[in-house]
Amino acid sequence: MIMNIKESFAKDYDSKAALRSPPHITLHMPFKLSLEKAGKLKLRLVEVLLNFSPFEVKLKNYGSFPHKVIFIQVMESESLTNLHSIIKRVMRTEFNFLNQDYKNQGFHPHITVAFRDMKKQEFNKAWEKFGVKNFEDQFACNSVFLLKHTGKIWEKYFEIRFLTQKQ
Repeated sequence: MIMNIKESFAKDYDSKAALRSPPHITLHMPFKLSLEKAGKLKLRLVEVLLNFSPFEVKLKNYGSFPHKVIFIQVMESESLTNLHSIIKRVMRTEFNFLNQDYKNQGFHPHITVAFRDMKKQEFNKAWEKFGVKNFEDQFACNSVFLLKHTGKIWEKYFEIRFLTQKQ
């Protein structure tokens, strides 16, 4: 469903950049790692997330970063906040990544559907419609993915699955 929304923004508002990544909630800003360190990161994340339980992610309505980005809002949840905190701690303490949130603005979970390639006029047109549009959905979060940039798009690099049953 989210991919369909992204495709509609690409078609109707000429915002194609959001199509360069799978629908996702960013838990850490993009970073560069050697293949060796990426392997170590994977092993460490598997270790710390193995006992994390699946949880529901609730989506409600649209939001924006004015004149640049339109997104689906993710409702606040203790599980998502805890997941972000665990990843942030591992990245900071074990991999020395300090700039973990966009311009140090804190964790603002969302799913981008229209990106910075949208012209201001198109943004205004889209926001007039989507700023008042109701949207609700939810999904089970059973894993996290590390995305890798190929030079053109973001692809799923590896997945870490949580326990399959609630504790």
